[in-house]
Amino acid sequence: MAGKMITDAAIAAERRRVEKGEKTEARLTDPGPRGAGRLLCMIRPGLVEWYAQRTVDGRRRMQKLGTYPAVSIAEARRKFGAAGSDRPVEKTATLGAMLDGYVDSLRAAGKPSAEQVARILELAGGKIGRSRLARDITPADISAAIRPIYERGARVQADKHRMYLGAAFRWGMQATHDYRAAAPMDWGIKANPVEAVPRDTNAEGVGTRYLDEAELVQLLTWARTGRSRSHKAVALLALSGQRVREIVELRAEQWKSKERLLWWPRTKNGLPHLVPVCEEAAAILDSLRPDASGWLFPALGKRGGPMRDAAVLKAVKTYAKWQGMPSFTGRDLRRTWKTLAGKAGLTKTERDWLQNHVQGDVSSRHYDRFDYLPEKRAAVAKWEGWLQEQVRQHRAKKRTQQVVQAKQHAGGEQVGAV
Repeated sequence: MAGKMITDAAIAAERRRVEKGEKTEARLTDPGPRGAGRLLCMIRPGLVEWYAQRTVDGRRRMQKLGTYPAVSIAEARRKFGAAGSDRPVEKTATLGAMLDGYVDSLRAAGKPSAEQVARILELAGGKIGRSRLARDITPADISAAIRPIYERGARVQADKHRMYLGAAFRWGMQATHDYRAAAPMDWGIKANPVEAVPRDTNAEGVGTRYLDEAELVQLLTWARTGRSRSHKAVALLALSGQRVREIVELRAEQWKSKERLLWWPRTKNGLPHLVPVCEEAAAILDSLRPDASGWLFPALGKRGGPMRDAAVLKAVKTYAKWQGMPSFTGRDLRRTWKTLAGKAGLTKTERDWLQNHVQGDVSSRHYDRFDYLPEKRAAVAKWEGWLQEQVRQHRAKKRTQQVVQAKQHAGGEQVGAV
């Protein structure tokens, strides 16, 4: 019965077996995470006792919490959690175990950022020492792990390491006192070591880079000619204005081809998202063939899973260098869509709907669950018409330039002939 919570009915059933002589004693335990110990209910003839059972320094330790029914199940669980606050930290309460526990909590909550957090914490934990006890990590350890990243110029990455480590230690401190858990894990952390490490507030300021109309048309022309999935991902980002991770982690079932709809059951803000796309974006999505796992943008090689954000960043950096233009990122493409869609005549509300930006008013946050699909379709049609006009103007301008260049070239040949 180790996999089930202790109940009064379970205790009564085991007491009957013990009293009948079917067994000399019975033991019931609440389930809990590995290394967190167990609340033990030990049943003997005429006696039911509560114990906190934990392993310390490789040896099993038992601490009596009271007798049943004088101490109820709820009271025994409370005493079990309190007893863990002053006990020696187990060898299983390592930094690696805590980081893994935090990532598991993100996955269980369906957080889209869970895999990115997992990758960064895996790197950070390796530098600090995953086998070390979480309580022994100091601010100096955190700073030493982040400094090399900062010194090589990756300031945003360094800031993310600090941010995710801080969140993991906060989770570890709160997990010790989580009244919702039957067997809270005591990581022995008295203070968050990351709080003493100052944040680089200028690492990721408010961005200003966006592509103008001509740059957007040129980018789409380049993306159309490319055969790689990273090219197609860049085109979708420019055409739809969605978040990079939400595009590269698309699965086959999220694309509703007949309805021309993309759907996410859960996004960065914790809400579902339904968005229609223009015909060019629909054609790209229709051309994608999912891999065996259902990813529309599978990772290259044998790594498995979806394409990483870095593949998109590499593609746009290569393009910008080839064009001799200022570099830009996936987020800059999202900003480009937001800005140019405004020029196309879409209201801020319409753009927020399409980009899944949460409205801050009480009505939107708590009550309004309408998907505004008709309004979204009308806004996408307006955007598509404006974009097609930009393409026509760009082509007309290019043809005019070609004619002028041809005439100049012809005139130069005539002068040379004379």
